[in-house]
Amino acid sequence: SRIVIPKSYNQFNLIDVAGLESITFDCKGERPYVGVFDDRILRHEPNFGWKEFAIPSLTRESRLCDGSTNPMLEPVCGSAFGLKFNDATCDLYIADVYFGLLMVGPKGGVAQVLVNSFEGILFRFINGLDIDINTGVVYFTDINIILQRRYFFSLRSSTDRTGRLFRYDPRTKKASVMYKGLMFPNGVALSQNRSFLLVAETIRMRILKFNLRDKGVKYDGEGSILQELDGNGGAIFNSISEVNEVNQTLYIRSIVKPYVGILKF
Repeated sequence: SRIVIPKSYNQFNLIDVAGLESITFDCKGERPYVGVFDDRILRHEPNFGWKEFAIPSLTRESRLCDGSTNPMLEPVCGSAFGLKFNDATCDLYIADVYFGLLMVGPKGGVAQVLVNSFEGILFRFINGLDIDINTGVVYFTDINIILQRRYFFSLRSSTDRTGRLFRYDPRTKKASVMYKGLMFPNGVALSQNRSFLLVAETIRMRILKFNLRDKGVKYDGEGSILQELDGNGGAIFNSISEVNEVNQTLYIRSIVKPYVGILKF
């Protein structure tokens, strides 16, 4: 089940970077931002290309980390897997695998850590996130409590059920567990009316639905792949990790491809 790339497809190529896991747009929906393997957040500047917008920590060494694809350097350099702007404040929230849930202001710079552990144990692999712009509450996933991202392939083939869904409250500055026992929980999406939350459970290949207005109620449905899409100059797509829709245009990201695909419809 593959599809030929339409003529309306285009892409932003990135040089000397890898691992484009997440993409988001600023609070005005104008410019794209991406997190790359070496944990820099890059912003696309018209006529100038991709420029560094934020880094996760003052301890991150540019000389060592910039452009790195060495998994063993990830604990030092970090790895930004989830990005989301709070449209009410224009602050960018970052789910960093190694540094935790971070936030950086509209002007960028060094991100601040909001929370990096739960009950005294550091997060191992936080991934997707979404934000309720009315309350500022951030929902995010932690894939497991044992292995970090550099052991990704072991996690994909494991039967680990220690994944969790968290809720971060900016008023108390604390995270709380909403649900446990998940197998590789990945992306998070809050409904437009903020009444429910969708979470992708990768190993079980299903989407979980959490009703936020009626605590304790949980729905799930089995999902299936409809089409595979790739690009990079070829006739098909594959290895997609995230798709965002802005102004009737799809922006396609892959953790293993050094570009952002653009598909108008």
